[in-house]
Amino acid sequence: MAKNLLTLIDEFKNGAISFSDAERIITLLIDDREQTDRDLTKLITERDHWEEKATELANDIGEALGFDVGEHSNLNCPVQEAIDGVYHMRAQIDEWKKI
Repeated sequence: MAKNLLTLIDEFKNGAISFSDAERIITLLIDDREQTDRDLTKLITERDHWEEKATELANDIGEALGFDVGEHSNLNCPVQEAIDGVYHMRAQIDEWKKI
């Protein structure tokens, strides 16, 4: 929508657009807002689903390789812990190969 609501109100006050035109534009704005809300809700749901799957995979990797990835918090990301753990294991294997 090219015009914002404040511009629409000003144009309506100045008689530049009719009441029915303003009403149609407002209805379109409301519909657009409702669609945006639905799209955001879907996006958040999908993000939460895949974050849960990534954490599940991280826990499985940690369990298979014998380390704890921990719980998700502002200080810990199980997915990153699993990635770091895999790289650490790889570095250990590389060192053992040198022996």
